[in-house]
Amino acid sequence: MVYEYVLVEHEHIAINTHKPLHHQRRPCRSSFRDKRFHQQYDWDAQSSKWIDQPQTGITSLLRLNKEVLQEAASALYTNTFSFETMTEMLSFLQILGGSM
Repeated sequence: MVYEYVLVEHEHIAINTHKPLHHQRRPCRSSFRDKRFHQQYDWDAQSSKWIDQPQTGITSLLRLNKEVLQEAASALYTNTFSFETMTEMLSFLQILGGSM
């Protein structure tokens, strides 16, 4: 399936959580706020986003429609995810429950 080429990672995906200003804590990749991966962008603390960073093809693909998301989910969730705490894992699973 074509989704496997785009969505399957060869190493585990480390997940932790991030608390944007005035919003609930949400799960994200551990590298989300790591400046080494976003050197050309500045962090906007108000919106909790990297300024002018384009969306990746992966997120654009998953947001195309529900049918694509359901088809791609089987490839995406074959990845191995790791969590530092049970709270991070539960937060991640709660988001998954609402997306399918």
